[in-house]
Amino acid sequence: MRGAAVLLCAILSVLSAARAAEAPVTGIWYEEAVYGGSRYISIMRLDPDGSYSATHRKCLKQGSLDDHETGHWQYKDGIVHIITDTVDGVPSGAVNDYRTESNNGHIWVYVGIAGPGFARYGPVRFRDVHVAKDSELPKCDLTS
Repeated sequence: MRGAAVLLCAILSVLSAARAAEAPVTGIWYEEAVYGGSRYISIMRLDPDGSYSATHRKCLKQGSLDDHETGHWQYKDGIVHIITDTVDGVPSGAVNDYRTESNNGHIWVYVGIAGPGFARYGPVRFRDVHVAKDSELPKCDLTS
């Protein structure tokens, strides 16, 4: 019994250290994703004050379509909760939740688990790369 208690304490210690060592999600993140039959490239900025902005580029057969979001976010227990206040200046109010699978500070992998788009398309897995603050979206034909 004592051995089980020691093992449990060791496991909890490792899990606690792993959670504490998780890289922050603040910063500028670049992603490419496919969902709803369309390919998107995005840059998202998560600021330490809880505000966010994102530019999404939907790649079309001819050209692209951009939108710009602003809002606020919270991160707790591996879940990022994002409330979109505006899309292209128009009030939105969309709420999305994403569960972190891994984050080493350079690569952040997460899954959309709740929100209007995921209700429509199902869970979407994202793989974002931490980029410099002056990064811009490339043209659709320049991405993979």
